[in-house]
Amino acid sequence: MIKGLVHTVVIASLGAFVFFTSSDIESTLKQELGSGANPYKHVNRSPDFVKRSIASLSDDVTARELKKRRVEDMHIYKSYEESLSKLKGCMRSICQEYFTSDEVSENYDRYGDYITAKINQNINQLYNFTSKRGFRSHSIITTALDFIDLSNEELKKNLVLLLSTQKSDLRSLNALVKLSQGVYGKDLHSLIILELEKYAKSDDFKDKVSDQIVTTLASNASNENSLITRELYRFINKDNLQKFNHLLTKIPNESRVYSQLANHIEKFESTSL
Repeated sequence: MIKGLVHTVVIASLGAFVFFTSSDIESTLKQELGSGANPYKHVNRSPDFVKRSIASLSDDVTARELKKRRVEDMHIYKSYEESLSKLKGCMRSICQEYFTSDEVSENYDRYGDYITAKINQNINQLYNFTSKRGFRSHSIITTALDFIDLSNEELKKNLVLLLSTQKSDLRSLNALVKLSQGVYGKDLHSLIILELEKYAKSDDFKDKVSDQIVTTLASNASNENSLITRELYRFINKDNLQKFNHLLTKIPNESRVYSQLANHIEKFESTSL
């Protein structure tokens, strides 16, 4: 096996030269690794072993690629985070670069709308990035919630879309329930309902969804036109029916919310029980 590659190895020892031929080296290898025609016969060369070895190498490469991609994604996200953080500061105090821009200089009353539009643009781009790359981070949820209270409906829509790309999180649920107390256009209305239903179907969050809805309605924070009041039937089921029946005892029975809640419960009981 080694013949033809190594003819003679010369080793200097104690001032004299000792010569080892390739035959000597091969003999030594056989003693160390196993005798016979194939000194490497102890190595498993079965097809399954080879497949597992290749798969292991492939897994290592995949893991390295995923780690590299994760680092790249984090750098991209950080650039968005820095831009949004700067814009958030510009909401609190005037930033000259925007205040003196062509879009604002002709009418300084446009400054707030201009900053909001810039925020919305960044949030939309961040949503597209996270959606395509599958990038998830608790920091993204924090970033989104920094702007959730701004009144711009288009921005709220992009924020809900951004939250939808992330893992279910109690902070996101809290924000969605809070949003559900408002009245919105069709697109945002549908997005909020879609996300709340996702949480309501989750074993980890379904009880929290019904608890928060009950708390919201009991506090009179919502009116009869609010999203959650109009769509309540979607969230009533056999497991939480008792909660909503109990809620009826806490709401003034002359209110429109009471009437709607009673109708939702009656509808559920007549069709699902």
